[in-house]
Amino acid sequence: MARSGTARVYGTVHRYTGTVQYLAVHTSVEPLASITALVMTSTKAIEENFPVHFTMHSYVARLHTFQNWPFKRKSKCVAEKMAKAGFYHTPTSDYPDCVTCFACMKELDGWEQNDDPFQEHEKHSSKCPFIQLAKDEDDMTFEEVIKLENARQMLRFDHEVESYIRKFERQCNDVLDDYS
Repeated sequence: MARSGTARVYGTVHRYTGTVQYLAVHTSVEPLASITALVMTSTKAIEENFPVHFTMHSYVARLHTFQNWPFKRKSKCVAEKMAKAGFYHTPTSDYPDCVTCFACMKELDGWEQNDDPFQEHEKHSSKCPFIQLAKDEDDMTFEEVIKLENARQMLRFDHEVESYIRKFERQCNDVLDDYS
């Protein structure tokens, strides 16, 4: 996002620059004082303070993760297309081609040279808010960015809750096994 623009939020116009990823939204609802909410924060601050999935909303950050990506220029799933499709590289020793979507957190591996990242993403996660938006991040409006981030956080919350439930169920089964 290397362009400037303006955003009208609750009657107040704020100037922003796409290259600076700080954007504050001010509301002045009486009798409450002005409330400032960070919508996006700098990638640098996030990298220092938060887990990696917080930094992956940016194409550049996602692309940077593909330094050891096994597919090169002649394949359809080159690093640039993978990052454009919302993926960042999350390799493991068993799955060196594993990627994760920054929005829906879908993990995919087993990539082949002729796989199209957008088609595979849509096939395996058709409800992904990033895929449904079907826009280059440079072309997104302020409202679309906010809606995408909201959907992303809701999916992330659901993912975390499901993870805790699975962990709890495993622990319950372990306890039951101990008493059997």
